Amino acid sequence: MIVDDTHRRHVFDTIDLLLEAPVDYSKYYYEYDMDPGFKNSLCVAVRKDSKLDSAIDNIRQFLPIRLHRDFDPANCPEE
Repeated sequence: MIVDDTHRRHVFDTIDLLLEAPVDYSKYYYEYDMDPGFKNSLCVAVRKDSKLDSAIDNIRQFLPIRLHRDFDPANCPEE
């Protein structure tokens, strides 16, 4: 599952509510610039121990993007 706009606190707080069993998922966060000085972020949630979860490191290397395991809610400037 991909959820965009996780820089908005109400969206960030909704991620676990959208997952059937949040503890069964690995969450990866990607931050990107919308405008100069304005960051946006999205969350990619994949089922733990799935083929996709084990392929994330290969995807990171193939597409040189930063997928963070943690996202601090303090980084949510918008409510």
